[in-house]
Order: sequence, then structure tokens, then C-alpha cells
Amino acid sequence: MVGLGATLLTIMSLNAFPEADSARVAASIIIGIGFLGAGTIVKTAERITGLTTAATLWMVASIGVTTGAGYYYLAITATVLAYLALKLTVFEKGRS
Repeated sequence: MVGLGATLLTIMSLNAFPEADSARVAASIIIGIGFLGAGTIVKTAERITGLTTAATLWMVASIGVTTGAGYYYLAITATVLAYLALKLTVFEKGRS
């Protein structure tokens, strides 16, 4: 949903409002997702959780903006790299 929303907002900013500054829309998406991600980080006395979730939300939004802007190969490359990073770090430890 995060990636699709970012893609839709980017496409809309580029096509529906061509006279507007589309970079501001991308920046707003990333800032908004940063606040959403910050809400997933939880600190207890023993540990901090949610950092991977927050980083993944931010990455998915970035891939959505990249896709919406029409940089498909870059978006595919980023998706593969993000998947590999998660696969090697998180999935191998038994957490998914």
C-alpha cells in the first residue's frame, strides 16, 4: 500500500499538475513516511524493535516514487537490492 500510494501520488504530481513542483510532492511523501516509520520504532529497557520495519517502509515509498517518475529499471534494481538485504539480514535469523 505504501509503494502504490507513493507511485500514485508521484504520477499525479507529474501529470495532473505539470506546472507544480513535483519534487515537493516526493519530498512530502518521504517526510510523511518518515513519521509513519518513526511510529513503528519501540524502545524498551532491554531492546529496540521496529528499525527494520521503519527502514523498509521508507524504502518501499522511495521505490514507489521512483516507479511513479518512470524510472522502472532503477525501481526494479532497488527492489531486488532491498529484498536481498532483507533476505540476508532479517529472514535468515528466523524473523519475517
